[in-house]
Amino acid sequence: MLGIMGHKFGPPDVGSLIPKRLIEEAGGLENFRTCACGEGLKIHRRIDDERVRRPVNGRRGFETVRLTSTKNDARDIHCESKGEFPLYCLLEMHASIELYRDQLDVVEIHDELGRTWACPDAFAILGRDQQPIWIEGKYATRLVRGPNNRKEVKHGINPKVESKLARLQRAFSRVGLSYVALNQSFCRSKTVADNVNRAFWQRGKVPTPNEIAHLKELLASGPLPVGDCLAAFSERAFPTDWLFAAIARGYAEYDLRNPYSLDSKVELPTGRPFWIEDPASEDHMERAGC
Repeated sequence: MLGIMGHKFGPPDVGSLIPKRLIEEAGGLENFRTCACGEGLKIHRRIDDERVRRPVNGRRGFETVRLTSTKNDARDIHCESKGEFPLYCLLEMHASIELYRDQLDVVEIHDELGRTWACPDAFAILGRDQQPIWIEGKYATRLVRGPNNRKEVKHGINPKVESKLARLQRAFSRVGLSYVALNQSFCRSKTVADNVNRAFWQRGKVPTPNEIAHLKELLASGPLPVGDCLAAFSERAFPTDWLFAAIARGYAEYDLRNPYSLDSKVELPTGRPFWIEDPASEDHMERAGC
């Protein structure tokens, strides 16, 4: 059972607000443990580390997609919409994420506004400092009806959803934990999706220790263009594919926000999560956070 650094799980203490059917379908109370984090925050997790909720499998208009994760001991990750799949692809290939699970927890909070609960899309552990983080993906645009009942697309998430996300973020922050809302429009934007896919679809390749050592040696003095990094894989028939396999496995990273070319800069892992904006990034780019 995955732990939470600085906190401990104890016997199940699931509030009456959580739907009984959700708990029953996940194996009943005996299959849960609760982390009472303090300040009105409780996290409920299954002993077997499986999802707390079944995939929607086409209900509510969503189409479930599965991917086999190389970061999670070949577990299947279930993506419940076309927006979730690019988000999980990013978690799968970015060097800052050591491991993650899909819908691992039921989160319960009690604050000044009352009680509420949620099943975050993902729980992740950051590689550099082992910090746990809970992730929810939302589109930063919404469809509304304007004058004459005409449909309009507006920037920003639904105010009710935004309010609930803010409550969850405050509850986590009060106990020193992190809950982030990520913009699925960022994950699906053409440039980001193209860059992610270059690494994601090569993640099954396993570079040799000598190739990784060579790549690290090349990057030891700072970022280099893609073209210069190919020397580490010069004996391969398609060295670019193997470079991106190394990126997908966390040995290096590159800027997802800029269009790819052989001049794109590759560097050793910075430890900076992809949703933390690089100060040098363009102001007009779609932001990763909601």
